[in-house]
Amino acid sequence: MMRTISAAAVAVALSAAPASAGVTCFGEVSAGKTITATELDDSSFAGRATVSVDGLQGGVGIGCDVSLDRVVIGALARYELMDLNTRIGDGNIGADAQWMLALRGGIKINPGTLVYGLFGIAGTELSYPGLNIDPTGIVYGAGLEFDVAVQNLSMFVEWSRTELDRKNIDGMTSLDPHSDTFRVGVRLKFDLAK
Repeated sequence: MMRTISAAAVAVALSAAPASAGVTCFGEVSAGKTITATELDDSSFAGRATVSVDGLQGGVGIGCDVSLDRVVIGALARYELMDLNTRIGDGNIGADAQWMLALRGGIKINPGTLVYGLFGIAGTELSYPGLNIDPTGIVYGAGLEFDVAVQNLSMFVEWSRTELDRKNIDGMTSLDPHSDTFRVGVRLKFDLAK
C-alpha cells in the first residue's frame, strides 16, 4: 500500500512539474588574451627554466546545448588563431593556433543568464628553435553567457586553462606547456527544438 501511495505521489509531482526541454545550436566569434608558460627541463646542462609569453587570440566555434528547465548540457568545438611569440637567444618560441573540443554544463540563474563550466581536449602546434611539436591535452574552464537586446544573440565571458602533455624532445630536454585564456565573444543561437 505504501509503495502505491509513493508511486502515485511521484507521478503527480512529475506531471505537475513543467518539463521544458529544448535544443539550441550556436555559432560564435570570440577574442581575448592568452598567457602561456612552458617549463623547459634540460638535464644535459641548463637545468629547469620557465618561458612565459602572452598574446592576443581570436577564433570561431560551433556548438549545441540541450536545456532541461534551468540545467543546460552541451558540446562545443572551437578553433582560434593566436599570436604567441618570444625570442630566446637566436630562436623563436611560439604558437599560431589552437583547437578545442569540450563538453559544457551549467545552470540558468535567470531566463537570460547561464553560468557554465567546460571540460574537454585541446591541441596546438608549438614551434621551438629547430623543432615543431603538436601537443594535445585537457582544457577546463568557466564562463558566463547572457542574452542581449537582439533576438537569438548572446554575449559571453570565459576563462579556460589548457594543460598540454609533456613532450620529450631529445631524451634530455622536455617541454611542459600550459596556458590560461580570457575571452569575450558573441553567440548567434538557432533553436532546433523547443
